[in-house]
Amino acid sequence: MKQSRSKRLLVLAAGFTLWASAFLMLYGLNAVGCAFGWPQQLHRGVLLAVLALHLAALGWLTWHCWQRRRDGSASGFLEYVGLGAAVAAMAATLLTFSPSLVLTLCD
Repeated sequence: MKQSRSKRLLVLAAGFTLWASAFLMLYGLNAVGCAFGWPQQLHRGVLLAVLALHLAALGWLTWHCWQRRRDGSASGFLEYVGLGAAVAAMAATLLTFSPSLVLTLCD
């Protein structure tokens, strides 16, 4: 079954929308944790949980795009770019937010 063009455009934007969501949530929770003096283990645990949730969502999106390409239900330029954008968003999420799990949280 072919997807409409608007749905294909949503898939194209979904990866970096999830990245932006991770950006806002992680930095917001880091600021809240610092402002309220959360214990460091709790603070890191919350950040790790939010990062894992976003990576799982990006992983599902990448898998979904890959499956659609593999089984032939998606064809065309937008599907190729959607898969590439999902992979790029996952890589960007890992590279951008992984250091926040090992660096000092509040300084």
